[in-house]
Amino acid sequence: MQEQEENESDNADDIAEYMMYIAAVSEGSEKYEREFERLQQLVIASNGEVLQQELQKLDREYHSDGEYFLHKGCFLADELGRHEEALEAFRQAVDITPADPFAV
Repeated sequence: MQEQEENESDNADDIAEYMMYIAAVSEGSEKYEREFERLQQLVIASNGEVLQQELQKLDREYHSDGEYFLHKGCFLADELGRHEEALEAFRQAVDITPADPFAV
């Protein structure tokens, strides 16, 4: 009986984790996380020129997506220490989505 309860608890945890994953995917966050994980590999490889080109490419692709610029700002500040550029990315996020509480 106790083993069955533990299995049910594990199943409930798995379902909860899966639902959180689905929510993240539906919000688009995972898409940006994948993009910036890829860019992080360029940082590790110390390929600054390619990194800059990739950022410009992403800027063009997601030019009207405030969530992208939030992720970009975090990446620039946290991973690269480029705080002025990060601040500009956050400003772009606010300009694009002024009603988004995360952007503000």
